[in-house]
Amino acid sequence: MTYADYLQQTGQQLFLGADIYWQIYQKALIPASQIPTFVDVDIETGRRLLAESGAYLIRWSSDPSNQETSWWWIVCDDYDLAHLTSKMRNQIKHGRKDCIVRCISAEWLAEYGYECYQKAFDRYAHAVPMIESEFRSCTLSKVRYETLFENWGVFVEDRFVGYVECIVEGGGVNTSVIKYDPDYLKYYPAYAMMDTLLTHYVAERKLPMSNGTRAVSHDTNMQDFLLKFGYRRQYCRLNVMYQSYLKLAVSCLYPFRSFIPDKGIMHKAKALLFQEELRRECQQI
Repeated sequence: MTYADYLQQTGQQLFLGADIYWQIYQKALIPASQIPTFVDVDIETGRRLLAESGAYLIRWSSDPSNQETSWWWIVCDDYDLAHLTSKMRNQIKHGRKDCIVRCISAEWLAEYGYECYQKAFDRYAHAVPMIESEFRSCTLSKVRYETLFENWGVFVEDRFVGYVECIVEGGGVNTSVIKYDPDYLKYYPAYAMMDTLLTHYVAERKLPMSNGTRAVSHDTNMQDFLLKFGYRRQYCRLNVMYQSYLKLAVSCLYPFRSFIPDKGIMHKAKALLFQEELRRECQQI
């Protein structure tokens, strides 16, 4: 099963163009896949997809390259503990000593995971957690698709302190959800978790792992953290096509982007203009 199959079976409308399926995510049209996807979209196809979907914009990655660009997917296709720094190996050892990592079912996560999920949001500046009933419903909706979604939990003395939701499709794995209780970070749960996942998927199953593209709408140190484990940036080109009215608005606001505050209702505008900045930088290469 692919992620696109899952979306279709759960009632989400997808759109076909440039030989792939597209989904609407936060009012933007993006490829309906969780693993690195590189595609070429011509102007006619882009306009058709925007018209059919009603999305504000369509965004895609293209032209993977070894040359550094402003846009990337972060991936790991080779993992060996011996290749890490001595500091990293010691931190992983510390985490493995104090933490236990194991697979957990979607039912178990729905029943016992909300407190950890909620506490993880204490570290986020521009995100609001789901209420408990919504969290449970969303988690339980994936029970039928446990060949696609694989959940891993980390425990400190029987205390549930973090989890990762992995999406396994198309010969690759994406860590789509990563949550840790900030009160237990001193036990290095993230180190124990990531070492377990990379050993299981990359070293043993030979499946490359990804943590998505460069973030544009929120602050995160996760990708810098993952680079310490042997992840790399797969550089590529960012492409964006807008609805005509949004293209005009972006063009007008772009020269003033540095004056727009990154807070409140202006946060989304700030993220949109930062994305446009990255797009323009990519087009210059």
